[in-house]
Amino acid sequence: MKINFVGDLIFGDQPVKFGFGFDSLHHKTNYKKVFQGVENSFSQAQFNVANFESIIKDRPLKPTVSNWSMCCDNNVVEVMLQANINVVSVANNHSMDYGLDSFNNTVNSLEAAAIKVIGKKNHPYAILSHDNLKLAIIGVSYLKVKTPDVPYFYNPTNEEWKNLIERLKIESVNKVVIYVHWGNEFVDHPSEKQLEILNDLSKLGVDAIVGHHPHVLQPAYLFKNIPVFFSLGNFVSDYWQKRARISTILNLSIDKDALMDWKQTSCYLNEEGCPAVTKDKIDVEFKSEIISSTIEDVNASRKRLRVEYLNMLSKNFYKIKNKRLFLNWLYRRFVFIVKYGKEEKINPDIIYEKYKH
Repeated sequence: MKINFVGDLIFGDQPVKFGFGFDSLHHKTNYKKVFQGVENSFSQAQFNVANFESIIKDRPLKPTVSNWSMCCDNNVVEVMLQANINVVSVANNHSMDYGLDSFNNTVNSLEAAAIKVIGKKNHPYAILSHDNLKLAIIGVSYLKVKTPDVPYFYNPTNEEWKNLIERLKIESVNKVVIYVHWGNEFVDHPSEKQLEILNDLSKLGVDAIVGHHPHVLQPAYLFKNIPVFFSLGNFVSDYWQKRARISTILNLSIDKDALMDWKQTSCYLNEEGCPAVTKDKIDVEFKSEIISSTIEDVNASRKRLRVEYLNMLSKNFYKIKNKRLFLNWLYRRFVFIVKYGKEEKINPDIIYEKYKH
């Protein structure tokens, strides 16, 4: 059995690139060019797994930063099928940007095309079968949210994990992989909070942990003999920074004796945000001693990121669509940063707890 894992699929325009971001570049061609650079790698695996960090909606007559950022239309589904992306997680911090109806529409659109959706609250896993082998993949998010009432598998308790693993034992699966949304954006090492989560997850009897959300690559480690990939980076996005365009395809092979072998295929996102393979498969280098990031690292990263945003906007503001509504969004974001700046330095997660899109 061969399974590829990749990171975040951000098909929409980010607010700061609204009108010239990923969706604006690709929707007129129905996203057909997006996966051309990785089709060969995807065709070699039975399953390709990705984090779907977008919302599928009907395109409004007048798209604005308030009703269309981080969104894409249903043509994305056909392109994913053609590329053999057949398992996606919806357990991430953008899944509820436009409410429950939009979340359900996204899930329904994917499942109607026979794409397996993981990370749903009541059924967060999928069982992949091939050559008499069964692999269970569980989608989960540990990022703070503005409300605990979310329809995806979020911050589960030990009891919820125990019950879920018991269900998988009944299914007689050979291997269990946790596919997790966690960490801090643009920070190249895991946080102390992630290490706390990892310590709990390592007690479940799972076989590997694969992460996403930071938008940059983070190292792979062996933790209590469990392969842990903290972040695979972006796989589709309109981020323009070099560090956010270095990506990887994590290649998992499971032989007839259920032994796992890991390799990786390096990729790079081009100027249009599409991935392309840059080298052949290579062995994964597992580190043994985990280096964690600090609150100071997170704050420094966010300061750098905000400067990058301002520089990008100063050069590209003329491209922004619906400038009045964008400026309104930018003003609210600025007020939030000023209001909670001191608290954010102490508790970086506050941006997820209090900020509304």
